[in-house]
Amino acid sequence: MSTTSDSTNIDRRKEPSSSSTAITDPISKQDGRGLCLAETQIENPKPLSPKPHPPSITQLLIDFIDQMETHPTEMISQGENDYEKDLQQLCTVAGKIYEGAQKAEYFFSSACIYRVPEDLRKLNERAYTPRLIAIGPLHQNDEHLQTPLQYIKMSYTNYLLSRLTAEMKDQQELEEQTKLRVLQKCLAEMKTSLDDAKKCYAEEVTMDEEMMLVDGCFILEFLYRCRTFDDVRNLKASALL
Repeated sequence: MSTTSDSTNIDRRKEPSSSSTAITDPISKQDGRGLCLAETQIENPKPLSPKPHPPSITQLLIDFIDQMETHPTEMISQGENDYEKDLQQLCTVAGKIYEGAQKAEYFFSSACIYRVPEDLRKLNERAYTPRLIAIGPLHQNDEHLQTPLQYIKMSYTNYLLSRLTAEMKDQQELEEQTKLRVLQKCLAEMKTSLDDAKKCYAEEVTMDEEMMLVDGCFILEFLYRCRTFDDVRNLKASALL
């Protein structure tokens, strides 16, 4: 009796308890055909984090200074005076680089008007130097151009404005008022375009609304007269045929 009881107890101890955690072999399950099926767990793919933007030179400088202040012995080991000197030099160089990069972006991003290189100019200086009238700011103050010929631009501007009032020849007062209104509107337009016009030059230039207005009107009137001259010349040539 005792033997049977002991064996029964032993058998009961071998049986797993219902409260214990069952450990399964990942390849222990079989399908209907007797093939082992592995238990796999597919995790949801992690979303890709956006690519960080590169830090600006200002932020890099701030981080570097913070690192130097936190671990000065690792960055500079030549004493406090050298530390301050190197730090000041770093700030100066970084500032120049940042300022130069900003100027390059300002001048060359939209620049389309450049000076002829000096070496190329020396090959034929007359080909690259205005001899009678300067258009734009690059040669505006050249000494050899400060002659009465500069007034031709003013005269051409007045002629161009007169084209707009050609039908008012008999009403002089109305003609002058119309010219003034057109002139006022043109100056306002030049003022709004002044900054964009300066960006067209690859160097800093001095120009104002008056220069843009007079030079622009001179070019337009000059083109009008060239066309009229060609029309007259072509008319004379056709009459000879």
